[in-house]
Amino acid sequence: MTEQVVPPAGLRVPRWGLGDVAVTLLGAIVIGNILVLALLPDTSAPTFYATARDAWAALVVLMGPWVALAGWPLFVTRWRGNGPVQDLALRTSWRSAGLGLAFGVAGLVSAYLLVAVQQAITHEELSSRAADVAHDLVAPAPAALALFALATAFGAPVVEEIAFRGLTYGAFVKRGVPPLWSVLATAVLFALFHFEPQRVLVLAVLGIWIGAVRAVTGSTTASMVAHMAVNVPGAIGILLVH
Repeated sequence: MTEQVVPPAGLRVPRWGLGDVAVTLLGAIVIGNILVLALLPDTSAPTFYATARDAWAALVVLMGPWVALAGWPLFVTRWRGNGPVQDLALRTSWRSAGLGLAFGVAGLVSAYLLVAVQQAITHEELSSRAADVAHDLVAPAPAALALFALATAFGAPVVEEIAFRGLTYGAFVKRGVPPLWSVLATAVLFALFHFEPQRVLVLAVLGIWIGAVRAVTGSTTASMVAHMAVNVPGAIGILLVH
């Protein structure tokens, strides 16, 4: 794995870094928690019954943190760098997109195997938070459910890759961390950020595969394709929620 640390001639040294990663991730967490407290009902209450209003609120809660996850990286790379296309490696080719798909499928297979092993050991079924939210809150409104699935399949991969394999991975490499360790560190942060303790190992494995294609191709767009390949089956499952 190779990564160019010194900017090419004509480009300035970016002045963003790990502090901006903290702003991005903490900002997303704060926004998400505020929206949860303000908009979502207590699903554990004995009298809880999901309504269409709850379904649309859940969609807002899903997408609200994107303001920080994508907004700050796009802003700060334009403000203190060479712009998001250069600094966040938002470039692609058919080759890198194909590798993204291949790495995403490999990550998905690895995750399914890990889930099978973990469930066999713990005897507990693993489900994603998105699937749980879709089942508990979004199912009553078909239009909201369709948008929730689309956001899960395509929106979340774009936004999360800008934050993780774009800004976070780039910040580690810019600090001189070798690409391999940058992939691993970013994968750990990616897994922890989802706040799903039962699935943290699965998410870390997926993060490694997605980060690996970013390192191999030098393209965050390739990691977006990999992330979409991982999320699409789950999004299809969301559409089948009853």
